[in-house]
Amino acid sequence: MFYHPDWIVPLWLTPLFIMFILPVLFISSILFLESLIKMNRKAEIAKARISRAVDQPVGPFQTFDKRKHPRMKVDGVIAHISDGKSYCEGLVTNISQHGICLNNHPDQLDRKAGRLGVLLIGHGRYFQMQVKPKWEAGDGGDEKVGAAIEDVHWNWNEFKENMEQLQQHPHVQA
Repeated sequence: MFYHPDWIVPLWLTPLFIMFILPVLFISSILFLESLIKMNRKAEIAKARISRAVDQPVGPFQTFDKRKHPRMKVDGVIAHISDGKSYCEGLVTNISQHGICLNNHPDQLDRKAGRLGVLLIGHGRYFQMQVKPKWEAGDGGDEKVGAAIEDVHWNWNEFKENMEQLQQHPHVQA
């Protein structure tokens, strides 16, 4: 009555499946998911390192970020930079109350210059200042120079506020 020859093999294999095969499948799936999570974490860490490396200065001017005032990204502002002997053009990347970040071509300025004269032109306005290079970073093509603003005209805050308005409302000409 309970004897069915078709059921003997599955009934013998059921404990084998439950005791050995199911745990192996379960453990291997857990290990696979953990490896995916680790790869995702490594990718996020690598992305964070890359983004930090792009913004971090390198070279003899490398310092920790000691900025007291927040940076403001700036678009469409050209910088005419002079070290007193030579001249080059660059772009302004960001500004803060007491600092500026410039993108220019390397080897056009004297790296030992203590001060640089900078004329900013953008959005129908211009502004002149003297800056002191603090750090530089580059990959061979373009070079970023971070500088502290040393000598500035009294309307620097007006210029900065104008840039801030243009960043918040780019369709409105200030």
